Parts: sequence; C-alpha cells; structure tokens
Amino acid sequence: MASGNLIFSNVLTNLKSPEQFDNASKLIDPEVISDKVNIFTDITKYVELLDEYIQLGVDHIYIHNVNLNQKQFIEDFGQKVLPFVMD
Repeated sequence: MASGNLIFSNVLTNLKSPEQFDNASKLIDPEVISDKVNIFTDITKYVELLDEYIQLGVDHIYIHNVNLNQKQFIEDFGQKVLPFVMD
C-alpha cells in the first residue's frame, strides 16, 4: 500500500503557483511515485487494494481519480469494483 507525500511539506508550503508545483514535480523519480501512489491501468486491481484496506478495518476510503474521463471511471468503478467490496 502506498502512503506519504511525494514533495516534502517544507517545499510544498513555499510553492506559490501551479508552475512552481509543476517544476518541483519534475524532480520526482517515477519509481518514487509508484512507491508512494497507487497507480493502476487495470481497474480490477482496486478490488485487491480496497480489500486490503477493509481487512485492516478501514471503514472510509476516498478515491482520487486523475483521469480526465471522470464519468467513465465512475461507471467502471461502480460496475467492476464496488460490487466486490460492498457489504
């Protein structure tokens, strides 16, 4: 499971614009990203991940999708993930 920030908080607090954030992001190694952020191209991988969280006793989970096609993500998630993790 991924956790943590990719940019240190003392750096984040000094970023004043989206451009500064973009520039700071360019310094992050892709391997670090995959260690800290759950990234999937297969939506069914969410079933495994969410099941892990549920087994740990987590009862609220917030999903942040950065895909530009939000409607398709919501529809796919509702059909292919939620039925397997909901009581």
